[in-house]
Amino acid sequence: TCAFEDEGMMPDKERCHAGIGMLLDIAEASPVPYCIQPLAVIAYTLWWLGDPRAMVFALRCLLLDEDCSLAAMIFSAADRGVAPAWCS
Repeated sequence: TCAFEDEGMMPDKERCHAGIGMLLDIAEASPVPYCIQPLAVIAYTLWWLGDPRAMVFALRCLLLDEDCSLAAMIFSAADRGVAPAWCS
């Protein structure tokens, strides 16, 4: 809940981008269904960064697995314009 209320709670962008790179490598090397969760974490991290690509990655996950709850939450938040407080 702090992410929605505390405008001072900002991500470490360098660390987030490094993590995204690692997760992309894992997702690209993994077959379905094993690539889905790394892609969902990428979507979450992009959402946390305020990056509009979050919705693209969330949708990619949902196309592979409509029951991926993390991807569904990120897609819904992005679709409704819900963002971390620091993005306001």
